[in-house]
Amino acid sequence: MQPGRLYIGILLCAVIQAGSPAAPLLAAPEHRHEAAHEHGAASLGVVVEGKTVHFEFEAPATNIIGFEHEARTPGDRAKKKAAMDKLAGSISSILMFEVSRGCRLSVESLEWKVETHGGSGTHSIVEGQFKAVCQKPVEGTNMRTAFTKFFPTLETVRTTVISGEKQNAVVIQNDKPAVEL
Repeated sequence: MQPGRLYIGILLCAVIQAGSPAAPLLAAPEHRHEAAHEHGAASLGVVVEGKTVHFEFEAPATNIIGFEHEARTPGDRAKKKAAMDKLAGSISSILMFEVSRGCRLSVESLEWKVETHGGSGTHSIVEGQFKAVCQKPVEGTNMRTAFTKFFPTLETVRTTVISGEKQNAVVIQNDKPAVEL
């Protein structure tokens, strides 16, 4: 397990055990995508800790890559690589903080996972963990997103934010509204 995933997992478990109204949205990662595999939609977990923000992103691969089957042909492998590179290379333009915060984003991990389900066929997901380190605290500020600008079929991002004492769930439709941290 990656350090970021462990950190977010511990915080999310604490929230669930505390009886959070957002508990159904914060299910364990291995179960979350099975229940929420919806084309055109993704999930984004956000944990704010002072000047650091941790992100956990998950979307059906068709929203990012354009297909869900295994990449067997050279063309499919090239398309997969280009889409994953686009997500990794554009993350600071997809997750945008107020300029005055001086935030720098980095990719902690980015994976494409193919799963075969008995009679229901093959599904694949893109999972990413990102981290922002800022010069000033971001709690109480707004973060804008631009997922749809870079991946037009990704219209809905179900976002859960844990920031200080606050927990918030926001559904972003076509990159609106901004998310309060």
